[in-house]
Amino acid sequence: MINFSSLRGKVGNFLRIILRLFPYRGTLPILQGPAKGKLWKRVFGNDGYWLGSYEMEVQKTFIKYVKEASVVYDIGANAGFFILLASSLAKNGKVYGFEPDTRNLKMLKWVVNKNKISNVEIFDFAISDNNGELKFLQKENSSLSKIDSNGSTIVKCRTIDSLVENKEILPPNFIKIDTEGHTDNVLQGAKKTIIKTKPIMVVETSSFSFLKSLGYKCRKLDEGGNFLFYIKPL
Repeated sequence: MINFSSLRGKVGNFLRIILRLFPYRGTLPILQGPAKGKLWKRVFGNDGYWLGSYEMEVQKTFIKYVKEASVVYDIGANAGFFILLASSLAKNGKVYGFEPDTRNLKMLKWVVNKNKISNVEIFDFAISDNNGELKFLQKENSSLSKIDSNGSTIVKCRTIDSLVENKEILPPNFIKIDTEGHTDNVLQGAKKTIIKTKPIMVVETSSFSFLKSLGYKCRKLDEGGNFLFYIKPL
């Protein structure tokens, strides 16, 4: 796959000129990767999404470890790029997306419905370390919205352990967590499930002592400095 996002100099400048020709609110096919050909709206995020070059190292981790029958959790699914990626890889599996922001949910549902995806289930609540409600801070850029005590919006929250124990979702093989600072809470609420199933995880966090205590090894990905890739011990 070509990492268009890394192109610099004359080539990068030429690409940016070409991108101006595409309507900002237009619907475009994703150009490369497992989700190639799936429909995406340019307005949903930066051009790396439909160019197929968004967070390439994370994509490569999905490609390496998500199998045809995998069960994938996307916690903090945003507009749904990794939902598309996971659903394309886990053709005979199941993908669960969790997203509490109403604006992201609207985009996410458009992506799932427009592409007629049948192996994805979307939940409109946050994942945390308790079952109840939390304050949610909505920012102008919805990808940066987060659980925050200063938030004015109330959202429902559930733990992964309760969802699995109640058989509302299947146990995971692969988990992606991108919750803008709420990762530790998500992991605490999934502790029983993690110990039992040992899923592969891509987690946005700067603290990995909890997963190390559960026997995980980790490798830092090259995306943005925050993503840490955890792999279960051999």
